[in-house]
Amino acid sequence: MGSQQSRKGQNRQPRSEGRARVVNMRAWKARKKIRTMRGRSSWARYVLLQLSYLLVIFAVGSAILSCIPSSVQFESIIWAWFFSSVGAAAALILQVLLERKWSTRFLFIYLACMAVSLVAGLVWA
Repeated sequence: MGSQQSRKGQNRQPRSEGRARVVNMRAWKARKKIRTMRGRSSWARYVLLQLSYLLVIFAVGSAILSCIPSSVQFESIIWAWFFSSVGAAAALILQVLLERKWSTRFLFIYLACMAVSLVAGLVWA
């Protein structure tokens, strides 16, 4: 029994033949600084992010619907501008809350939806 315990103890010793892990300290410090500045994800930030996702979906759907000549084309142009305006305000709030990656993507999508619905309104009006 004593020999089995000594064998288990030998397995727990660190091996020197393993590969070393290289850590980029500059990138790690930058990520840590961003995390500490931004703080933990709060419910308000989470709800605002989910609201922005919904507004993107509604704005894109309204912009696509505004390109189709139908009886609801004029209303869909108005809805596309409404969803894009409210969504752009939410994206700017996300920008202030340091959610830069998502806010810039959302702002670009809202701008594209506004442009598409504007062109659709100019062409078919």
